[in-house]
Amino acid sequence: MIKIKTTTETIESKSGLIPAGKIAMKTGLGSIQSSNVKSPGTIITSLFGLMVKGKSDFESIAEKRLSMFFKEALMLPFVFAKETVRLYLGKMTTDVEKIISQLHECSVKIIQEAPLHGIWIDRKTTFR
Repeated sequence: MIKIKTTTETIESKSGLIPAGKIAMKTGLGSIQSSNVKSPGTIITSLFGLMVKGKSDFESIAEKRLSMFFKEALMLPFVFAKETVRLYLGKMTTDVEKIISQLHECSVKIIQEAPLHGIWIDRKTTFR
């Protein structure tokens, strides 16, 4: 017989955040600059971490604010409050061209570090 215990504790999946943190570090996400915002790289890296966890809105940062694992896995100095993220994202829109250019450079680094390799399976080429 299987017994299921209920809990009021928050259960959080840890998968994916450590590799995401390494990717963020190698590609320089944390180094992204903006003339209008303090620590834009921290915000972008935090949002990247949220996307890895399947969250697509900045409001979800509130769930991760007290998570030491989230902060350490993504190598963040701190996690901003959702209100600060919203405010800073608004301010970053005035630097959008500069930020998009920097994000493009980061994505190029990802491609250079992890190029696609062909794998032969049953005489068919697949890529991963």
